[in-house]
Amino acid sequence: MSRYKHLLGALSMLLFGCFLQGCESSIDPITEENRTYSIYGPLNIFQTPNYIRVHDNKAPLSEEGTLPLDVEMTFTNLSTGETEVLEDSIVEFDNVYTHNFQINMPVQFDERYRISMQDEKGVSYDITSVTTKETNLTILKDSVTCISPFRIRLTNIDLEAGERLDAEVAIKVGEQWLWTSRGIGRVHNGETEDLIYSWDPYSISLALFGPYDAIYCDGFSSDKIRFRFTHIGYMEGKNPPNGGDGVPRRPVTDKQIVLSKYSGETEIQIHPCEFDGDPLSCDIHHDPD
Repeated sequence: MSRYKHLLGALSMLLFGCFLQGCESSIDPITEENRTYSIYGPLNIFQTPNYIRVHDNKAPLSEEGTLPLDVEMTFTNLSTGETEVLEDSIVEFDNVYTHNFQINMPVQFDERYRISMQDEKGVSYDITSVTTKETNLTILKDSVTCISPFRIRLTNIDLEAGERLDAEVAIKVGEQWLWTSRGIGRVHNGETEDLIYSWDPYSISLALFGPYDAIYCDGFSSDKIRFRFTHIGYMEGKNPPNGGDGVPRRPVTDKQIVLSKYSGETEIQIHPCEFDGDPLSCDIHHDPD
């Protein structure tokens, strides 16, 4: 009983978090019965197979309550018409049991995929997930000093359609790479679909340690800055969720969230001594990467 209460409490917290983040669903089941399903999962463009999780919202989240689902799940590439009937298995994530439907069809850039579900009572859902175009990453300015910004351009980022680009940068201090995200300092051109990020090394240190404990480049243990990003697609007819990759890891009642994603990364060189008049120390204490 205590375990069951724990699982219900976990689901309640997830529902409350989803409410705060505004992850509304505009998809209603086509049925007169009061029966709904949660359908969720990321479509990783660089990964095959992918998985979609389905949960009957009337069923408990325990192992004993996760019974076989009498549903048919299909995955269709709307450009080619290729359709795959998905196979089901029961899996456990963080002590929550759910149905995992495996997608063997490779997920491609710049495509529309339909995820369809229908059960034996006539409850049905159709979700259309739109994958992103592949971005080209260009370092516009490298070899920066500790207080001069580097710039990175990413192409094919359609924020107006509902896509999202999450980015992080890291400096190395001691043996550890320290990562921070930064939503500011970026400029998006809706006409060209270009997105430009800009940081300087010292501002990364400020974001990590604050104004009183920030260190200059001579306190870094690598002369590199690492940059990584995740480019996330969107669903037709739905507002994009916020936070993470937008896809919950546990069921959220009567929500259908299936988004494509892929990631990339690069490094930027710090050369403090290349610029005359830089007031900061030139020496970076290297540790082996």
